[in-house]
Amino acid sequence: MIAFHFPLNTLPKIIYANDIDNNYEFIHFQRQPMEFVLFYIVKGNMYIEENGKKYHLTQGDYIILDPKRCHKGYKTSAVHYFYIHFTWENATETTLTETEYMELAKSSRTNAMNIFQRQNILENHLIVPKHFKSGSSNYKSIYRMCREMKKSYHEMLEYYQCITAAKLIELLGEITRLCDDSFLSAKREFENQNMTNLLEYLKENYKEKITGRDIENALHSNFDYLNRRFKKYTGMTIFQYLNEFRILCSQEMLRSSHITLREIALENGFVNEFYFSRVFKKITGNTPTDYRLSFLDFPDK
Repeated sequence: MIAFHFPLNTLPKIIYANDIDNNYEFIHFQRQPMEFVLFYIVKGNMYIEENGKKYHLTQGDYIILDPKRCHKGYKTSAVHYFYIHFTWENATETTLTETEYMELAKSSRTNAMNIFQRQNILENHLIVPKHFKSGSSNYKSIYRMCREMKKSYHEMLEYYQCITAAKLIELLGEITRLCDDSFLSAKREFENQNMTNLLEYLKENYKEKITGRDIENALHSNFDYLNRRFKKYTGMTIFQYLNEFRILCSQEMLRSSHITLREIALENGFVNEFYFSRVFKKITGNTPTDYRLSFLDFPDK
């Protein structure tokens, strides 16, 4: 499969963003653009050919056409679609096997679960498959993003270039998540849903005391099995993740309030301030007090 690496240390430049609703039989003219072209199909059919490879696109499908290749329609059809023309400095193309892409998707999902990931996001890339059939279940969210992007582009208010560029990044990020979900769930749909449900449970109940039995009752599954699968999915055990999430939430309270360590500990699911302090230092390398002091403003003497 072909995919594009779009670097996140630069913003794309939007050339055009609009939609066309052809209720009559339509065929796309031949051309070789000077920029990337993204098509997203709202309804109907599009028959597009790029350098001899034919694509039949239906509702919910997208394709990114390469500026180095010629494309044209190869069959007439009625179609409503969004088109976005853009350039992106240092964007590159790569070819991956499905196995290689699935490993990238797994790695990306695992890194996303690392609450204290310290890698600079500006060093990352979006890796977006050239073509994906997202289907009707995700149609509304992508359609909404396309409409918002078109609106921002055509209003041409202050900062519209930056805002429209950010919306394209959001759109491609959502598309990439959907692609990742498709590849991952194709192998382990039930397991992935189980992990998603477990993460939601932990984030909704982290303020409470949570035991292995509580998790078993909530997920209707054996705790040891869930713990093994969770570690494979996230790189850490369930309670390691829970502690890191609790510490993340406590950091916000330390930065923005003056309530006691005991109150913060209890508010975030720890039995007392001593255990809270021990876990906090183990995860962050600092005590809660030192962390709080680093955010205090001291007046000049």
